[in-house]
Amino acid sequence: MKNTILNNAKKMKKNRTIQSKILSYGFIFFLSLIPFYLPAQAAKTKKPFLVKNTASASGAFTLTVSGPKIIKEYKGYKDVTEEITPEIYVQVKYDEKYRAEAIELQRYAVAGLSTIEYPAFHLVARFAKEVQPSFNNYEEFLKILYKPSIKEDHSLYFINDNKFHLVRGFKAKELVGGKFNLDSALRLTKEGGAGVTLEKGLFALIPDSEIGNIERASSPENLTIYTIGVPGEPFDSWSEEQNISPDSHAEMTGTPPHIINYTDGGKLTVAWIESNGSKVHIQEFSKDFEPEKEIVYNTTFPIFGGFTKDSKGNYFLVVAKSNRDGEFSPNIKLVKLDSKGKELKAFSPSIDRESFDVMKPIEAGTSRVVFGNGKVAVHLGKIQHKNKADGLNHQSGILFIVNSDTMEFLKDESQTWTASHSFDQRMIFDGTDFVKLDLADAFPRGISISKKNSAKLIFTYKAGKMYQKTFTELGNLVSLRDSYLVLGAAEKDFNPANAEVYLNDSRNLFILKVAKNFPEIKVDSKLPYMISKDVVISKGEDSPEISFVDYAGKKFPQKRVGVIWLTDFKNKDTENILRPKLIQLEEDKFLALYEKWSANTYLTTEYLLFNSSGKILQSPVDLGSARLNRKDDPVLIDGKVIWTAGKKDKGELKVFVLKP
Repeated sequence: MKNTILNNAKKMKKNRTIQSKILSYGFIFFLSLIPFYLPAQAAKTKKPFLVKNTASASGAFTLTVSGPKIIKEYKGYKDVTEEITPEIYVQVKYDEKYRAEAIELQRYAVAGLSTIEYPAFHLVARFAKEVQPSFNNYEEFLKILYKPSIKEDHSLYFINDNKFHLVRGFKAKELVGGKFNLDSALRLTKEGGAGVTLEKGLFALIPDSEIGNIERASSPENLTIYTIGVPGEPFDSWSEEQNISPDSHAEMTGTPPHIINYTDGGKLTVAWIESNGSKVHIQEFSKDFEPEKEIVYNTTFPIFGGFTKDSKGNYFLVVAKSNRDGEFSPNIKLVKLDSKGKELKAFSPSIDRESFDVMKPIEAGTSRVVFGNGKVAVHLGKIQHKNKADGLNHQSGILFIVNSDTMEFLKDESQTWTASHSFDQRMIFDGTDFVKLDLADAFPRGISISKKNSAKLIFTYKAGKMYQKTFTELGNLVSLRDSYLVLGAAEKDFNPANAEVYLNDSRNLFILKVAKNFPEIKVDSKLPYMISKDVVISKGEDSPEISFVDYAGKKFPQKRVGVIWLTDFKNKDTENILRPKLIQLEEDKFLALYEKWSANTYLTTEYLLFNSSGKILQSPVDLGSARLNRKDDPVLIDGKVIWTAGKKDKGELKVFVLKP
């Protein structure tokens, strides 16, 4: 595989858009625009970039009512697209038995972003009681079309709490008849139903030339955003995987890493794969987030499985591909590159029924790559080939470890199985051992922590008749002097009667403290789902005892112990925690970073601070639409929490730098 190395710091410095420090609700800055051009990689084409510098200040943006409220009712039969305001058109198709009954629209004016005033709209849609959920062409019955005043790229925002929350971008080429179709973004008919009233809130479609002003108007003072122009298309944190909501089956499973943040404590390194799966980019930045070096690794394996560095400055990355059922060719590759991007060695685990039975790697799970003490460990979820006994393709987790110098396989420390239905994975090196988490649905049913090939259950979840649901999401774990601290999000409700749908109760943040010597602690093997208080040592909530019947038909009692809930959301339709992240700031000070969702829609990103006893040190702080990728972790550099998101259509990375 051919590697292309880009290593010209002076030219790469032109590759950055610095969006200066943001004042919450405060000052908005006009920007002077200076064009620069980035030397691209192999094709040697040029890509334009803008450097935005701070200029004079203006006031914060304002919202004022602009015109009377408009109410449109629909009766009888009609198939029409009609103008409601100069910007808003509604496409309706209805009859007496199945229809959108009415819409209410209030126009507002957004001023203060720049010299231009933009319209915003508050929308309510009512659906008739006769609506049939299985009716054909359901999505064709109510669509909102938007006619912009200028033909250029726009972005759709919801506005609440004096912040713009980005929903998605619209390219100018998406205009049809001079209008953008907002149907997939507003989801009116998807979320509507018999007798349902949808209040979608306040939204605005604003030209992308205002992105810098909007980001400054919507983020707190302690959040800085750097926009880095990149060659290729990174994963888009604002538009992809947005159907994976709290009320979806896919939310219980992991996804491959997208944009990995790495640091040895000094500088930021970011690794990401292009959307077509052909190139992995490794980019290193200065302490001021100036691009210093980029390495591009060309691959025919289109799945990205993780990245780390060793103490000598070598890079390690995992790429993978799916095989057909019954095909046992190597399909996972751990690659070692030197600091200049030259491939030194590679390791591929044996793919067969006796060792690593992997048909689809990083499927219904994620992957972690961690360096420690002269070794590199890879922990991932996978689907195996068709089982000879039952004819099914089972899912589980695996772990393989190699010597980082020789890339020699360390068989005795590796595991061909970590947990059945291991739908999510995490891993750290604690200075001595690799410590792993599995979010398991079958054997065991709960969050399993393991090291030295020994595992203990630390959290378990209710099961209904169809119990392939966990109602839980992993955050991460950190190593303390006396324990491991684990962060997650789950339903507080532990009643098996409330386990039949994907979302039965609000998702809330929780922590657990786990004894470091858990491999040596004996538990009753006949009661594996009665969590041991010797293993989980946090002084939190103990649940009632319940029971479930596993896949083998055996009944087990269940009980949680020591669960410390950090949030107390009550309404599952309006408030849920998703994508929780954990960072240790000081010896006994921790940050939980997460997204807040309704049952189906992203609302905002927040963080809170707490100690290992669960005491809240800083109540939730709203960060606006500083999006988080589902399974990518932030890092800590000089007391700042840093994570990276991508904009595919613009060829950009957004580096978020938060000083809590």
